Amino acid sequence: ERTRTLILRGVTLPGGVALVGQRIYVERSEGGGVDYEIEAVDGPQVRVRASSLGFNRGKVKEYDAASRVLSSDSGLLMLGTPGPHARGLTLTLDGQAQPLRVHPSAGPTHHEQGPFRMTLDRTPEREPRAGEGFTVWSVGPGDRVRVPGAVSLERLSPTRYRVAANASLRLTLPGPRGAHAWLRRATGWFDCGGIRAAFITPEMVGGAAVELVLSARSPL
Repeated sequence: ERTRTLILRGVTLPGGVALVGQRIYVERSEGGGVDYEIEAVDGPQVRVRASSLGFNRGKVKEYDAASRVLSSDSGLLMLGTPGPHARGLTLTLDGQAQPLRVHPSAGPTHHEQGPFRMTLDRTPEREPRAGEGFTVWSVGPGDRVRVPGAVSLERLSPTRYRVAANASLRLTLPGPRGAHAWLRRATGWFDCGGIRAAFITPEMVGGAAVELVLSARSPL
């Protein structure tokens, strides 16, 4: 397994350790997708643990400019037999920043050897040359990501709960009149809401189950 960084646009995931160890699903715009384990979140950058199925290296055997078909020097086992799982992959040629969508057109199975042919979605910045290296990725620009939300709430006593969440939520709980919701954090107790209510974010919980107490004053 290797580490890779996804850069997200238009969405910000909870930072810190709130999502560490959970799965992020990447859905390709043309169908299919892949999921990764989250290692860290820093603003728009999400570091993930990617298996060898997430990307693959190869070399150009030949390229036909008229049809935009690129043949690799050998079989890319990541792709296998062309099918729905291989649609909409992204290819980057060494030395070129332009990402290209590829559509596998023919090639060997996992148990065969031989060239693998891919059709590029558009003309590259520079025509690929024989022997030039490239990388095929399972994700690319325009793909969508999702992280399944999960919330658990366990009642320990009439005024004590244990809560875990990877998404923001608002809780309204039964309890004594005038009681506030206090969340135990590493730095102490935190008043996280109004009367018998709590607004909790994943950053508050920190990726683990924490204690929530209903009390008119700080539990300390």
